[in-house]
Amino acid sequence: MTFVATFLSRTLLVCIALLMGLSQLSIGPSSAATKEAPEKYNRGTMRFFVLRDEPKPLPDISFLDSENRVRQISEWRGRVLLVNLWATWCAPCREEMPALDRLQGILGGEDFEVIAISIDEKGLKVAGDFHKEIGVKNLKLFGDPSNRVYRELRAIGLPMTYLINRSQEETAWYPGALEWDSEDALRLLRAAIDGNLPGH
Repeated sequence: MTFVATFLSRTLLVCIALLMGLSQLSIGPSSAATKEAPEKYNRGTMRFFVLRDEPKPLPDISFLDSENRVRQISEWRGRVLLVNLWATWCAPCREEMPALDRLQGILGGEDFEVIAISIDEKGLKVAGDFHKEIGVKNLKLFGDPSNRVYRELRAIGLPMTYLINRSQEETAWYPGALEWDSEDALRLLRAAIDGNLPGH
């Protein structure tokens, strides 16, 4: 497959994901997404962030850390997590990575963590080189060259981001890049940390 064909196919996946996100925002007046999110949380840069009606159990996904040790998401149980799937060949992923790094610097700690998992098939080295290139200061390096995480989370494009509650359940998702350190994003994520967001 040529570079142009690959780029177009991946762009199409992201467009389909965005349309799916929009459709899920209009799922009826009784849903948490329509009842609370648009008015109070889903506004500005977060207006298409999809809050689930009911939390969805998260598989105990595994991936590698910077020392090639196998890690499992259950190690972070008890924290609110923003799990982001990305790759160095994905232009929107590269664009949003500095904002994710700043977000970790602002909110990261005992109650919250950004877990950005590279699915680059060439391994952690290319992801680590990109971290160095853009001057990442706060994010830890995680990767899954096997792409198993991508399949287990049923991702529909890149970047793909999931909001996880303290009980390791998925409560929201977004297909595409966002300004994760914007006032709108911080308002929504602080609500999740404080237990004021549906599903938290």
